[in-house]
Amino acid sequence: MTEAVQSKMSPELQKARQKVASWLIALVLLVFLVVVWGGFVRLTGSGLSIPDWPLINGTLLPPMSVQDWQVVYRSYHSELYGVSSLSMPEEIPMGRFKFMFAIEYFHRSLAAIVGIVFAITLVKIIRRKDTWRQIKWLLLGAGILLVGQAVLGGVVVKQELQAELVAIHLGIAFIFLGILLWTALYLSRSPEVIKIVGGNNLALWSWLAVIVLWMQVVFGGLTAGTKAGAIFNTFPKIGDYLIPPVKVLFSQIYGGFFDNLVQNQVLIQFIHRWWAFVAL
Repeated sequence: MTEAVQSKMSPELQKARQKVASWLIALVLLVFLVVVWGGFVRLTGSGLSIPDWPLINGTLLPPMSVQDWQVVYRSYHSELYGVSSLSMPEEIPMGRFKFMFAIEYFHRSLAAIVGIVFAITLVKIIRRKDTWRQIKWLLLGAGILLVGQAVLGGVVVKQELQAELVAIHLGIAFIFLGILLWTALYLSRSPEVIKIVGGNNLALWSWLAVIVLWMQVVFGGLTAGTKAGAIFNTFPKIGDYLIPPVKVLFSQIYGGFFDNLVQNQVLIQFIHRWWAFVAL
């Protein structure tokens, strides 16, 4: 059963809320593009093509001269292979390197645009006091996450794309996106609020579904980062087992529980496979 309840909201306030919601929807689309492009960065192995953060040879701009490209080129090989000079077979063609560089640079540029648009949106919302009072904690939380994402992005580069850090980076991006989307939908809702009988239970199950899906996304990132998906290409069995032995899932080779959780490829693939059914 549903019950319609008319809320007290002036047409002016409703119009202002809709305008703010449109800015937030634009941000959601931008963040989604950043996440998708981040996957492309991962697939092309371009993440370390810019081994410095946040600057590139002391500037925010890409290399402009042959000499500048050589510096970045050598820096890439030094970080990736631990060599101070280029040598075969470690050297990759300059054309390929420039392509990888462009992919990573675009990813960083998109992230910067998200930050700028978020700041502009925040200023606009703060000026609308009625709207700001209702959503300030959500947007302040989103702002903290955004700053944390920027810092974590630098740490990810400095730690040479450590799989668990990349997975956390992905997970935070989805939380940030979720906050923006929820806030936009909240502001876009009709003045006539629909109350659903049993709505509390529905809200509980909805939050549970969100958490389950978020965990699946994070373990998907971890599966990609550790290349856990490549060790067994059989389904439903993992090798010879539907459920691998405990000593394999929690191997002493990796150490404790957390170390197995972020490094053990068998355990990571096992969780990512079967957690998908929980999500369904």
